[in-house]
This record gives sequence, structure tokens and C-alpha cells, in this order.
Amino acid sequence: MAAVTPIPRGPRTQDMTGRRFGRLVVVGYNRRQGHDHKWLCRCDCGGEKAVLSKGLKSGNTSSCGCFHREQTSRAKRTHGFTAGAKKDPLYRVWVSMIQRCHNPNDTGFGRYGGRGIVVCDRWRFGENGEVGFVCFLADMGYRPSSKHSLDRIDNQRGYEPDNCRWATDVEQSRNRTITKMVTFQGKLMPLGTACELAGLPYDPVVQRLRKGWSEEHALAAPILRMPPRKKRT
Repeated sequence: MAAVTPIPRGPRTQDMTGRRFGRLVVVGYNRRQGHDHKWLCRCDCGGEKAVLSKGLKSGNTSSCGCFHREQTSRAKRTHGFTAGAKKDPLYRVWVSMIQRCHNPNDTGFGRYGGRGIVVCDRWRFGENGEVGFVCFLADMGYRPSSKHSLDRIDNQRGYEPDNCRWATDVEQSRNRTITKMVTFQGKLMPLGTACELAGLPYDPVVQRLRKGWSEEHALAAPILRMPPRKKRT
């Protein structure tokens, strides 16, 4: 069993004693390992485990191992659905969502977990005896078509039931962090959507905004079209 040892002195050694990470509560310092530190943690199930700081902070380790064992056990008891879930295309969507938010080694981590985007506990760990994937599927349902993918409505928030939807590529492109958002008819929305509602072409409205027009004026004034020039005879 791992032992508790005195915390080494140094400006970079942050005392994590007493902090909770998922099912784990840090009870003391264990030892240094490479450029990181291990902390002795007590799990809600009563087990103990020495875990690296980066594993706790990233959310990669949140139990002594009991969570994985429980998920495996539940999967075997779910009438074959969860046991065969890896064959379901939505299972891959669910796994990819968790990886880019909670696995620092994932190629998309910098754009998601690296900037604080996380998956809610219900979808990640499960709830009321159901595994995370089953909860995710219950909340989101099957996507309407193969052209739809998982989209966060508010890009500053994480993956959770009231912030996710199935959206097409066009809808997702309008919802990117770089998308110009405007207030139209009392609601905040992408500029492209506002132009459609106003019945105005996108590019002229953009030019108006660049010239300093207010959003209200840019989306209210009609676009004047010049009559075609007559050809000389």
C-alpha cells in the first residue's frame, strides 16, 4: 500500500491534500515521479490509489479502478445493447467527445479540454445505474441523418444535455467561435442567420458593419440594386 510522505518544499509543488477529483479524495503526498508528483487518494468505495497530479487535474483518473469495473459489469447486464454498443456509430461519437475533452494526448485536446471544455458527469460517468453512453443516447437520441453531427450551442460551455444538438455542417459553421454574432429581433444569433431572417444578402451586410453601421441599421436598410447598364448600339 502506498504511503504518505512529507510534501517537498518548492514554489512549483502545490498541496492538493483534501481536494476531490471524481470519486477520489487526496489524503496526502506520496512521492515524486519524473517531473510530476504522486498523491495518495482514497476512493469513495474505500480503495486507495497513488495518482499523478496530471492524471487528477486532467480527469483521466477519477477512481481507484472501481468505476471501470462497474461499467464493464453493467455493460454485460444491459441486454446486449451496451455490450454491442461499440458497433453503433454513435458510440464512436461519444468516445471521441470524451477523448478530446479529457485526454491530453488526443489531437483535439488543445481546442477542447485544453481550453476548459469538459463533458458533464452524466454523459461521462453515467447516472442512476446507467453507463454514460446510455445516458448520452437517452438525452440526445439518434441523429436525424448522416449529415448531422454533435454541436455545442454555446461554444464557451461544455458537453451537456441543454447545450448540445444534432446540427448540419452549415449550422455548425455558423456556430463556430469565429462566427460573427449579432443581436436581431431581440435575440443573439449568427450574422448569416440574421441576414436570412431579414431577407438581405450576407456580403453587403458585412460591408456595412465594417463601415461602422450599427447592427440594427445594417439589417434594416434595404439593399439598393443598380439597374443594369444599357448596351451601346
